[in-house]
Amino acid sequence: MYWKRWIWSCVQRRTLIAGKLTAVAVKRLNDRLGQGLKEFLTEIQLLTSQEHPNLVSLLGYCDEGAEKIIIYEYAERGSLNRYIRPSDTAYCLTWLERLKICVGAACGLDHLHSHVGKHQA
Repeated sequence: MYWKRWIWSCVQRRTLIAGKLTAVAVKRLNDRLGQGLKEFLTEIQLLTSQEHPNLVSLLGYCDEGAEKIIIYEYAERGSLNRYIRPSDTAYCLTWLERLKICVGAACGLDHLHSHVGKHQA
């Protein structure tokens, strides 16, 4: 389990059963902090209207009372941090692989930023 310290209490890998087993990432808003509702709603609005190969897909969300949860497709290869800062036994990325990841991330960010104005106007 990976714990984030901010408005999200945690991001966890879970398995959904809806005709087939599907691994998903579940992100839950930390309601004890009393903040983050705006970010929660913005994230849902942005990702329900965006598709890009370098962005994880939003599969669903829960917005019932104090319960705020977002469900994403699960990144099977895990956190990028695992490859950028490898332990002695982990796989180390080549510089070409790192460059491809940087370009992919930049393309995903460019896609998000070029469409933000259209959805917030």
